[in-house]
Amino acid sequence: MTALPPDTVNPRPAPAGRDASESEVWQGVRDLVARAEPVSLGRFGSEKLRTDPVVWPELLARCKFAQKALGQGRRLLHLGCGDGLGTAVLTEFTADYLGVDTSPDVVADAQATWGNDDRQFEHGVLDAARPGFTGVVDFALPLAPAALAARLEAIAGSLETDGVAVVGAEINGPASVARLREALASRFLHVLPFAMHEDRVLAGCRGDEGYAMMVAAGPQTHAVAGVCVEPENTKGSAKPPASDKLSFGPFWSYVARQTPRRLLYTLAYYRFAARLIGGASYGQPSRRVLDVGCGEGGGTHLIGQACGFAHGVDFDEDSVAAAQQNWPSGHVRFDCTDLHDIEAGRFDAVVNFDVVEHLRPESADGFFTAMASRLTLQGVAVVGTPNVTSQVYANAVTNAGHINLYDGPGLAAAMGRAFEHVMLFGANDETVHTGFPPMCHYLIAVGMGPRAAAATASS
Repeated sequence: MTALPPDTVNPRPAPAGRDASESEVWQGVRDLVARAEPVSLGRFGSEKLRTDPVVWPELLARCKFAQKALGQGRRLLHLGCGDGLGTAVLTEFTADYLGVDTSPDVVADAQATWGNDDRQFEHGVLDAARPGFTGVVDFALPLAPAALAARLEAIAGSLETDGVAVVGAEINGPASVARLREALASRFLHVLPFAMHEDRVLAGCRGDEGYAMMVAAGPQTHAVAGVCVEPENTKGSAKPPASDKLSFGPFWSYVARQTPRRLLYTLAYYRFAARLIGGASYGQPSRRVLDVGCGEGGGTHLIGQACGFAHGVDFDEDSVAAAQQNWPSGHVRFDCTDLHDIEAGRFDAVVNFDVVEHLRPESADGFFTAMASRLTLQGVAVVGTPNVTSQVYANAVTNAGHINLYDGPGLAAAMGRAFEHVMLFGANDETVHTGFPPMCHYLIAVGMGPRAAAATASS
């Protein structure tokens, strides 16, 4: 997620194809992110992201969808908030927030990381009404009839008459969807069905998607407010050691606190790349992936677990240190090094996101060629960068750092000088597609047939 300039605090010689001017571009960005309060996740969220990283973009996508459905300025109740991983996305445009969870230690972690005057967290039962909210979110509705009725009664009883609820549940067929919709319709005037497929929200819900989301408006009845007693469920009561927790470095901490949606977008692009590359999680032989400009390594960890192994490299020492601390596993490795120091012809795939826009234009062809030379003859490269058409919406700091932007044809042509075949995709938010390039906020080019590998094989 960070680019690859030399560290300006601990300077070292600029690598081949780069000069000190590229690091100067990043000084303003470094100064900005250095002021962000560090983000440390709780033990349970940290463990989940280490063992099953694809839940990260899925959870953030649910939260972003809920945020869009609820609109701005609502007083929001979040049932089953966990240690607050999705809180930053949910609360970006809310006026007031209360997160509730049944585990006291999880709530303590959430309060320590995300709590402030407008964000509060509470240890309590989930089936008690808490009147006075204009929005409720619950991503883990129980489907057993009695439990579902109790939870929905609490949700309806917590909402004002103009309130909206966004709820989700794991489903196992059309019957479970019908049961969920019927229960919601008995308490709300309007119910809209959606489904989640991986990190994408789809209109309608057949029942075979695995996860349903419903937007319900106009609560018809109000439950009697319950007493928020101490719940029996106290999982995680043992205080976890600090070393078990994920602690973001300065870049991801800044993004998580300022524009948390960007974490979703970046992780969605890594997941898209993982699907194209294939490997261990897709019933195929393990793949070796090189992630150039790995930043703090969350995407590298995701792609390494999905594909088999990922080697992340970046120039930023703080980012690499955070990656090494947070993702210690056998399927990833992180080094603070230059692409040119990586042995050629060793990788089945190379990925890099949000890197090429920070290079001097005259360095870009050398960068793409160096990337291609690290691939096997059958290797594939996935490169992502903001579309030049998006710059009218960027802030001053972003614009200062983006010194080499492409439009769709320009990126395809640049990649085409290093690869025999190039396919261009676009992205808007977390959705990757093949739509009209000028209307895409982000561009992703997939290169196949690395020319450098072919030249080496024929020599």
